[in-house]
Amino acid sequence: MAATTPVLDGYRSVSPYLCVRGAEAAIAFYADVFGAVERSRIAGPDGSIGHAEFVIGDSVVMLSDEFPDWGIRGPAAYGGTAVTIGVYVADVDAAYGRAVALGAQPVRPSRISSAGTGPFSTRGATGGASRRTSRTSPTTRSPAAPPRSWAAADGDPARRRVCDDDT
Repeated sequence: MAATTPVLDGYRSVSPYLCVRGAEAAIAFYADVFGAVERSRIAGPDGSIGHAEFVIGDSVVMLSDEFPDWGIRGPAAYGGTAVTIGVYVADVDAAYGRAVALGAQPVRPSRISSAGTGPFSTRGATGGASRRTSRTSPTTRSPAAPPRSWAAADGDPARRRVCDDDT
């Protein structure tokens, strides 16, 4: 008998599952900004999205509409989110421009970090936040390197958040 693996083929060990108000619009946004390709959808009788999956690069993202009767609510129901999704893109400035043109609110513009990336953050109409980044230069930082402290933010207190979410 063949061994069963715990992770389904085509998935990674950790896959984001987003619950948002307006899943249809969120999928269109991810397609327009990141080139997301929808690969499955289960629609409810009322047209809501009970479950959908799309691919960005080599990663699967799962998504559904809110279902308040079941206690499933998106970030808009809480006035924001404590979670961001990081997406690596080839051209940060172009992705930022597309996101803002489609109505995302800029949270933090792109700037080169000490990790050699150019991250920026936006907040979408669904209330969720996402962070896009592109590697802009080689770095010697090892994936096993210890976490950086806020004090290592190049002496700039305004960059504290960059160190916090730029791991």
